[in-house]
Amino acid sequence: MRKPLELPSSPLITTRLASLIGADAEGYLSRMDVLRRTRHDLSTAEISALYQFMDGYAPPRDINAEEYHALRNELLNLLRDQTPFPQHLATNLMIMYHDQRHGSVWRDYCIQHLAQTYSETSSAKQPAVRGTLWEATAETGSTIAGTALIGLARNVDHPDFSRDQIARKALQYATDSAMDDMTRLTAIQVCVLLNDRGVLSVSRELAASNVLVPLRMSAIAAIGSLGDPSDRNLLSQYAAASDVRLRTAAISALKRLPDGG
Repeated sequence: MRKPLELPSSPLITTRLASLIGADAEGYLSRMDVLRRTRHDLSTAEISALYQFMDGYAPPRDINAEEYHALRNELLNLLRDQTPFPQHLATNLMIMYHDQRHGSVWRDYCIQHLAQTYSETSSAKQPAVRGTLWEATAETGSTIAGTALIGLARNVDHPDFSRDQIARKALQYATDSAMDDMTRLTAIQVCVLLNDRGVLSVSRELAASNVLVPLRMSAIAAIGSLGDPSDRNLLSQYAAASDVRLRTAAISALKRLPDGG
């Protein structure tokens, strides 16, 4: 049985929220228009109402599942911009992430925002946030593991996070040939973000192979960021490739590659 959401007060859908999350809502575009006009001075009752709306398992009748995910993502941005910062946010993101009924898309959003709110979260809750982010790195086979790795890497300047530990996990996933492509390509990007040249060897192997295009693009980008003049020949071949995705990635990588002069 999952924990209930932490609500700062009894939820109330006020007049200004009625067309955003209430009975007066009239479709995705209308809801988004209301959201853009919503200020950063929500009451605790309104914040509680937003938490309840985001915790739904199915979209309202006037929007589809994809629109529901997008709307909730923007609502999280709205909550993060509130003054003062809502201290229940991190806890509720963790509760929703741990609820498997929400599905991978919304749970991925929860991890993304959880990482982005770390500095604003109270010190008492930060250990649980770190633990949840590391837990999420085990969810390979979907986008969640990669999202968690990116979140950890973007907090690396915070003293609570170990650059070496994050880099080791990213390199482990990047070099694991049995790992799913989505996690692997994101792990390569995280290695680049952390300036870990240990990923160069596998990036060169992947770039010279026939793996799927997105993974090769990630490898090519890594070579451009971390490689040396000896990589110019391979990148130049891709710069003339018929596949525009590979060609664009290679041209960009060549611009970043040292010229050896």
